[in-house]
Amino acid sequence: MYSNKNSRASVALGLLVSTLSLSPFAQAYSVKTDFDNDPATKETLDVYGTLRLSIDYADSDLGNTPEDPSVGLTDGGMSLSSNTSIIGVRGSYALADQPYTVVWQLEEKVYPDSDGDDTFRTRDTFLGAKTPVGLFRFGHLNTPFKEMGLRNQIFVTTVGDPFAILGKSSQSKARLDLRADNAVKWDFRAGGFQMSTLYSFGDTPGNNDTEKFYADDNDKQIISTSLRYAIGPVALMGAYDHREEAYGGRIDAWRVGLRFESGSFLAGALYGDVDTDDNVLAGSLARAEYGAYIQQHIVPQVSIGAQWMHADESELPLGDDGADQYSLGTYYNPFSRLYLHVVGTITKNDTNGRYGTADFGHGDRVSTVRGGSPFALSVGAQYSF
Repeated sequence: MYSNKNSRASVALGLLVSTLSLSPFAQAYSVKTDFDNDPATKETLDVYGTLRLSIDYADSDLGNTPEDPSVGLTDGGMSLSSNTSIIGVRGSYALADQPYTVVWQLEEKVYPDSDGDDTFRTRDTFLGAKTPVGLFRFGHLNTPFKEMGLRNQIFVTTVGDPFAILGKSSQSKARLDLRADNAVKWDFRAGGFQMSTLYSFGDTPGNNDTEKFYADDNDKQIISTSLRYAIGPVALMGAYDHREEAYGGRIDAWRVGLRFESGSFLAGALYGDVDTDDNVLAGSLARAEYGAYIQQHIVPQVSIGAQWMHADESELPLGDDGADQYSLGTYYNPFSRLYLHVVGTITKNDTNGRYGTADFGHGDRVSTVRGGSPFALSVGAQYSF
């Protein structure tokens, strides 16, 4: 949590000068064991994880509003944050003389900076099978819509997390980019073409968590799909998400993206639109969203990146609730499993906008008041095993 010490901004600025940064896409290192040493089954067990910790300075731009760290409102303070630290176990078992492989995974988000009931939170956890017509999984899974957004950003596990804007309400905690409960997912690849489709028998965002212990409510189903086609250094992407009843209303959303990656240079852009019914909470998500990003390696182990995300005015009657998020980061990779980072971000809200920054993938979120411009500066490290 953030302490109420404006003077501590100088500490973060000093760290900014002396530290370089991390890439959010580092691959975890796995330890593999073949239990029966049978070349026909090729049984595997992987234990993996990534610890991401950072020291941040943040200011919610409160004006005359009192500080309230319990809801992310800080009047300038320091924080230690977990930045989506994870631990998991996964494995596979190939059926002898058959073109099928059983796959499974148990993955948890961990909070190494705190203790309590929220220390663990389930991430992609499933049982499934690789087949000649694709990968099938059953469990708690990322939607293809969310994954398409993840592929069109560069700061998701830092204070510059673009999901402070993407698929996010201007007025509440409502958001689209979450994992789906009770899900069945199919992934298919052929050459440069990729397709992913998910169906949830019943999800419970914005509802009482006790519902997950009863029969699935099919009235709260989710249908999500994405397509990707790569042509050399260019990748074209699109995604669609339908929620029959989320946050009290129906939601339909789509995104398209363009990503260019060649050698040490990366750039891309994203455009999307969210449409809902007249329910107020769901309707706070209804608007267009778009942005762009760029990243360049200046030497093999060091890169810099910049990202901009924009939310249009929503369809709520209050109006003038759009926002822009600007993020800048420097990355340093001294060896394969360690990344260091410096990332700064600011969200500029319109008069009635209340978008925060350092949001979902970061850990300690930074909220704001209407019309505020929350700011955060982060210095951290990531180690994968």
